[in-house]
Amino acid sequence: MSDTCISQIASHWSTKTSFSNALFQRCAYQEALSSYEEALYRAEVLTNHYQDCLRNGIPFIQIYMTSCTNIAHTQSALHAHDKAEEMLKRVLYYLLHLSKIKDVDPMEIKRALKRAVVYYYDFVRQVAQS
Repeated sequence: MSDTCISQIASHWSTKTSFSNALFQRCAYQEALSSYEEALYRAEVLTNHYQDCLRNGIPFIQIYMTSCTNIAHTQSALHAHDKAEEMLKRVLYYLLHLSKIKDVDPMEIKRALKRAVVYYYDFVRQVAQS
């Protein structure tokens, strides 16, 4: 994929995520969820072209994690805790998959995995308390 195209996808993800955040803040959760899912689609395109992202300095791991956790947070606000948990597990599975790829910095994956595990643990604990 061309550098211009990959940069445009990352930029569109950022714009869509900011718009979704505004919807979430206004408690328009269903609209935010739909918009976050559109952002996730862009994040998935970036992850599928991770080598282009690496070459262009696009933080595809953080983008993917942010998309998934935004969706999980929104689903939780909609009381769809099972779907939220599935989304958080999706991040863990993705990071474990990435750990097998030689091009990706293993320390970056390790740091991301730590954050994902802590976020997942906190989520499960909060749901259990409610």
